[in-house]
Amino acid sequence: MTVHMSQPTITEKIEAILEEIRPFLESHKGNAKLVEVDADNNITLELIGTCKGCPMSVMTFGLGVEKRIRERCPEVNEVFYQ
Repeated sequence: MTVHMSQPTITEKIEAILEEIRPFLESHKGNAKLVEVDADNNITLELIGTCKGCPMSVMTFGLGVEKRIRERCPEVNEVFYQ
């Protein structure tokens, strides 16, 4: 009998990545949550707490969160923030 292990979905991968970085974001009184994965594999993240509107959030999310997502989930096309 052959057992097939299912591959994690994009949503599961993104949630796992967010869980890994959440302690860092929370240490700055911020956070992020996955809002949507659309049919074209574009994702939308919501910035929460101090991350929302922070001038450094572009750097934090571009160089930190988005970079990690792209490395570990290359099927993601675009990352949007709200």
